[in-house]
Amino acid sequence: IGWDCVLALTIQTAKSRIQGIVRALFVHCKINGVEYEFTFSAGKQSPKLFSTLQTVHRSYDSTRVYRRIKLRGALFNRKELKMLPFEESVSVHKGVWNLFSTKGSLGIMHITTLRVDVDGLQVPFPFDRVFPEQVRMMAAFKTTLEKHTARGNQVGMVQMPTGTGKTVACLSLYLAYRAKYRDRVDKLMFCTRTIPEVSHTLEELGAVMQCRERHGCDDNIVCVGLSSRQRLCVHSQRPRYTL
Repeated sequence: IGWDCVLALTIQTAKSRIQGIVRALFVHCKINGVEYEFTFSAGKQSPKLFSTLQTVHRSYDSTRVYRRIKLRGALFNRKELKMLPFEESVSVHKGVWNLFSTKGSLGIMHITTLRVDVDGLQVPFPFDRVFPEQVRMMAAFKTTLEKHTARGNQVGMVQMPTGTGKTVACLSLYLAYRAKYRDRVDKLMFCTRTIPEVSHTLEELGAVMQCRERHGCDDNIVCVGLSSRQRLCVHSQRPRYTL
């Protein structure tokens, strides 16, 4: 069994004839169109073995796209890549080996602008790489917006690690959703804790807007950064006054 055949790894309790009730690892696989399930129980001396296997599988699954060749729709014309509508070339690297097969092949790698598909919603993304956490967050955000418009007053809580691009993922998804469903959403109030985070949010929004303009999107929106008078007023005496 190779990692490419593994569909899912789950840890559940199982009944063993030798050890009784134990924690077991269920490996769901698919080989040549036939699905199998294998069950493994660990000894008492290796309690973290199952968690390690799950971590390795997540690492393999998140990098699967780099090992597979998929025809995305663009064709080659006289050995030149024919771009998709509103697609731009970021960089071209010659002499890159493709290791999809055991023998490999030498070619040219084209890096183009990125557009993420979130459950059928095309989301232009301003960077040439998107993290799996960002895709999952955009999917959760889209689900929350859909439930809010259908039922009203729906709340979604999404947690992401620091530095994984929460701001740009949120803004990219919202603008794409607003452009497609203008009658469902209106304003977005993005709250931050500090003034530097306000500046960072405005910079990220500028990058997202430039990306959407390159993709031919006409959003026609106004963005305003707000804070307290004590923090933003430039007058030397005015911040001391209170209402």
